[in-house]
Amino acid sequence: MKTRILVVDDEALVREVLGAALGSEGYAVGFAASGEEAIRALGPGSAIDLVVLDWRMPGMDGAGVLRAMAGIAERPPVILLTGAVDEELAEIGKTGCAPAAVLRKPIHLADLFSTVASVMSGVRRPAQP
Repeated sequence: MKTRILVVDDEALVREVLGAALGSEGYAVGFAASGEEAIRALGPGSAIDLVVLDWRMPGMDGAGVLRAMAGIAERPPVILLTGAVDEELAEIGKTGCAPAAVLRKPIHLADLFSTVASVMSGVRRPAQP
């Protein structure tokens, strides 16, 4: 079964590029254009294995998504993408849901691929029949 990744970014071009790149690596990719859409996608029965999350978005930003995810029992790991400065990233600790990894923008796709592989190798999954 393919790893299912939710790409969350308010910029359509970023979603398209990341989705195409991750898809070319064999991942199944879904998209959310806002934090609110991401939380709906992560609702009960979600089949998402990993979230690639932009930090700065209008409305519910990355910090808001992480805070909301803190209440999800079976939450997937998060790779946070950010161009934010260190002082802003201090907010991560206040969310109650630390990301599995943080990548600084601009990111290199090779770094994204290796981070996804690294994060997913540490995730325990139930055995498939």
